[in-house]
Amino acid sequence: MVIGAAILLLAAITMAGWMTGAREIIQFVSGPVMVFNTALCFGLLALAVILDALNLHRSTLPRQLLGGLVMVIAGLVLSQYLAGIDIGVDWPSLHRWIADDNPHAGRMSQATAVAFILSGATLVLMHHVHRIWQGLLVQALNATLAAIAVIALAGLPLGLRYIYSDYLFSQMSALTAAGFLAISAALWLCWRKMDWYQGRAILTNDGQRIGLTGVLILATTAALAVLFGFSAAQKQIEVATGNGLLQTHKAKADAFTLIIEHRTVRAETIAAHTGVARSLFALQYRETLREETLRQLQLIAESYLPLGFTGIIFLDRDGKTALRTGQFAEQPEWSADLDHAHQNRLMWLNNVPLLRTAIPVDFSGKIIGSVITEQSLPALLLTLRSTETSEQSREIGLCALQEGKFLCLPQRFMPRVFSVPYSPKLPMSRATAGETGVIRSGDYRNQHVIAAYGPINGTGLGMVVKVDTIDLYDPIRRQLNIALLLLLLMSAGGGAFLYVRLAPLVREIERSREVVREQGARALQLSEDRLSSIVSSAKDAIISIDERRCVLIFNAAAEQMFQYASTKIIGRPFDMLVPLRFRAEYEQLIRDFAVSGPAAQSINKPGIFFGLRANGEEFPVETSISKTGTPPDQLFTVILRDITLRLQTEHLIAGQKNLLEGIALGRSLPHTLDEICRLGESESKDLLCSILLLEADG
Repeated sequence: MVIGAAILLLAAITMAGWMTGAREIIQFVSGPVMVFNTALCFGLLALAVILDALNLHRSTLPRQLLGGLVMVIAGLVLSQYLAGIDIGVDWPSLHRWIADDNPHAGRMSQATAVAFILSGATLVLMHHVHRIWQGLLVQALNATLAAIAVIALAGLPLGLRYIYSDYLFSQMSALTAAGFLAISAALWLCWRKMDWYQGRAILTNDGQRIGLTGVLILATTAALAVLFGFSAAQKQIEVATGNGLLQTHKAKADAFTLIIEHRTVRAETIAAHTGVARSLFALQYRETLREETLRQLQLIAESYLPLGFTGIIFLDRDGKTALRTGQFAEQPEWSADLDHAHQNRLMWLNNVPLLRTAIPVDFSGKIIGSVITEQSLPALLLTLRSTETSEQSREIGLCALQEGKFLCLPQRFMPRVFSVPYSPKLPMSRATAGETGVIRSGDYRNQHVIAAYGPINGTGLGMVVKVDTIDLYDPIRRQLNIALLLLLLMSAGGGAFLYVRLAPLVREIERSREVVREQGARALQLSEDRLSSIVSSAKDAIISIDERRCVLIFNAAAEQMFQYASTKIIGRPFDMLVPLRFRAEYEQLIRDFAVSGPAAQSINKPGIFFGLRANGEEFPVETSISKTGTPPDQLFTVILRDITLRLQTEHLIAGQKNLLEGIALGRSLPHTLDEICRLGESESKDLLCSILLLEADG
């Protein structure tokens, strides 16, 4: 009940958070979030668990319908993964406002869907167990659900989703895993109380149970040691790798800045060339020397082309082209304006980085034109390439944020210029925002990485140096696999050792228990035989009924009194033994008695009640009621005594008294004898006649 209520409250809060857009509710813990459908399924399961706790012995249909609905929802989600389709059951409109690693907005993970199918199947099947294998199936489903929850929870501190590329629980949130663990416990508490539960049959003796307990203790101890050990090793690797990536980022960013500044200085030398300034001045004021001036500009430009310039343009004061030489990138694949004192633009064309620079030309303190240069940057290309390291997945990314998306230069795993939608989860979003640091997150390939991020000062660009966690944690992964294998072997070996060593003691204990059990069974049987003999030989009618007022015991005296065979009355309602006019009074008496006083007591109800024989004859009875047990397992024992003869005798005695009083008043004896003849049975007549004769003689 408590578990179900807690899960139901969590589900309701989560669903309300999605519907109201309350980010502080949805993302109050890091990592994947619990989506709306997951919270809905948890709510349905919690409601079924609460109904089961409140209504264990009544109709199971509502609980089975809830479990079936959970299976349908999870099955539809799982079919989307298997068929690669979207059938619109993920409530994507509720989830688009939040940015996370889920490629399908609002869709629960495959592992979550499987776990819900197991939960729903357990809830449905546990009410339809008729054979041992069906009970074992329910227990196996419940155990699998608990194992999924434990593995998912253990994988969070170990960071297994960063160590294994195919980790099944990478998209399962911590709250979801904890919810499955709670649901598995709640379901176990429900079915372990049912009549079919035969869990002890799996472990046939205490030796096996002790062995299993030893396995669990050893496994838990070793698992905790592995958890803390590998967490510490993982942290050390992350810190060392992060520091190394930050150093690489700083070196690459400094190199990038130096290359841009160096190439900008080269372009400035052209603008500062005295021949360029005089030529542009001459083109403006000495029209007759135009041809000679253009030849001088051409010679100056050609002298710079071998220095890495691919194209040079001289513009006059009005911005018109005076001279153009070399080749310019007309349609670059990628371009970004750099925040620089000069009008610098970084471009990419045919796997070659280019820098276009526009610099004004000054002559005697006046701007008389400008120079536009374009240079290839082979050194920048080398800078952007990852250096040879042990991490084969190390990659350097350079991107600009434009119009809500990242425009990125080619990288190691993306050989062409590409764009990525903006996401605050990406390390590049922090870099372009001017932040510097190290983060463990996903990248543009949806791969888990450790990334050093930061801006390239003075350019407006962001740079990220990253490495895949799968590659980084490869040594840990190999050691973890070995540790898990050793853990399994140690646990199994330890359990077997305990079983072998304790088996003789356990067998001796079992034999002692068997002896005690047999002695107890014999004593119980003897006690039952004695009780049965007492009940059978009792002169009073003894009838035992349950809370449903059905007859459980009907002794021989009751058979004779009510003229029913016990086989005809056991299991039938007690009301059939009571005249219709007294049934309400009997029912109220038992109901009041059930809720008052201690669990085992008896009452004698004053007054006369009546029973109903099989032939429809009513007869007076004296009643005593006792109860044992507590609801819902209370039993009531009714002891009835036929008082017909006693009432008749009392009536005759009352008549005798009246007759004697009549004689004393002078009434005639014949008249008195006539009254005697009308009083009843022959025995009573004879008795009273004898008394009267004695009185007459007196």
